[in-house]
Amino acid sequence: MTDDEHLGQDELAAGMDREAVRSKINDLDARPIEEFPLFMQDLPQDADANIPLTAIQAMLHEGTPYEQALNFKNQGNECFQLGPSGYVDARTFYTRGLACGCEDGPLEAILHLNRAATNLGLGNFGDAIRDAQRALELDNAASEIKAHRRIFQAAVALQKVDVARISHRRLIELEVRVDEKTVKELEHLEAQLAAEELQRKAQEAELERIRSIIGSCGVEVVAGVDSTILNNFESPKNLPTVLRDRRTKRRLWPVLLLYPAVAQSDILQAVDESSTIEELLQMVFTEPPEWDVQGKYRNIKKLRVFWYDERLVEVKKSRNIGELLGKLVTKIERGILPFYVCPEGQDSDALIKRFVSLETF
Repeated sequence: MTDDEHLGQDELAAGMDREAVRSKINDLDARPIEEFPLFMQDLPQDADANIPLTAIQAMLHEGTPYEQALNFKNQGNECFQLGPSGYVDARTFYTRGLACGCEDGPLEAILHLNRAATNLGLGNFGDAIRDAQRALELDNAASEIKAHRRIFQAAVALQKVDVARISHRRLIELEVRVDEKTVKELEHLEAQLAAEELQRKAQEAELERIRSIIGSCGVEVVAGVDSTILNNFESPKNLPTVLRDRRTKRRLWPVLLLYPAVAQSDILQAVDESSTIEELLQMVFTEPPEWDVQGKYRNIKKLRVFWYDERLVEVKKSRNIGELLGKLVTKIERGILPFYVCPEGQDSDALIKRFVSLETF
């Protein structure tokens, strides 16, 4: 390459037609990445006639690493100013600038900050946080305000409240005006987290209360209500929990009766543990329920009752609740005892088939 040719490429790289470059980039979206000027391994035969392409290639190979990185930063800024349509290309330029290895902290910090801005615009919030944090490491003094703004916005979008709080607090210390919409989103997240924490503590306290009532009867109490138990049933939203009768000292259990044949259920609020399964059925079916249009549940003697906890077990109706505790019933959720109730025949057979095997207690 002659000196004149070298000078011509330098001038071209410095004063290239920006609009031509933008147009060229926009036309490449659907093409293989190898055809993107920044990633070409070999120049096409008509490269000399392709001014934008030649300019970009010149920018890749001419000048010091610092000058190359600076050129990529400027090109990225041009693309970023186009708005959302230019964000992907801008990010590519900033990434290429960082790959130059210019070893200039302030310039690399700017490239990271700018890439953080494009990642924010593209919804890549995790990448935006990482870029902004890297900018702080490289040049904290010059990057601090922009970096914390971008971290704050991205962290709120990701609901990373702790990260958002740190950047928000720092921006306040720097007396920097913060986007009000993002501040309100953070306040909403904080209120939501506070409410969830209160609910969690209330649930823990309730579980401890239940455990203290149940005592050492061999039953483990776990949180929540198993979705497999309540699946496909009309179950109450506010389920009761176990109590203790002050007079008799016996436990009073909430019992959930599930009717798979009709996808219905009943809840008995406080059943004395001396009550038998048959007594529960008599209590519920004193009057025929409206949903039992075929009369399948009218004859209690023809009903079968099942307990399920990793295995399906048929429970004799003569058993009382207390007899089941610690033997058949070893784990309950929120202190609720759920039983399946099915008419004899096809409905019971279908339930048994669903759970593959059957035991009797």
